[in-house]
Amino acid sequence: MTSVPAHDQTYYDRNGQPIDADGHARLQAHADYPLVGRDQAGEQQVVTAWRGTDQRTGGVGGEEPLIFSTITRTDHSAAPVDGEVVLAATEQDALANHFAILIRRRAELG
Repeated sequence: MTSVPAHDQTYYDRNGQPIDADGHARLQAHADYPLVGRDQAGEQQVVTAWRGTDQRTGGVGGEEPLIFSTITRTDHSAAPVDGEVVLAATEQDALANHFAILIRRRAELG
């Protein structure tokens, strides 16, 4: 598929290939497609997901789009994110971020 901007937005699949807005919506609708990893470290959840759009604010053109995010949040928090947010361009890098944060958080628990 070719990239078709919708409101100046470019969408990407999990391989970083441009897709159109309808393709992005279809992939987001699949419960298992966006989720890359979800783990627990005490009361902290570590969640890594494909977002399908460049997550950086004011990103510089020519760089790989950061289409994955790893977040931490506390189980009892009402906020969707109350800890770290780490962005990645590739699924491999996103998984590396996920496990690095998970290992660190579990080590902090003792």
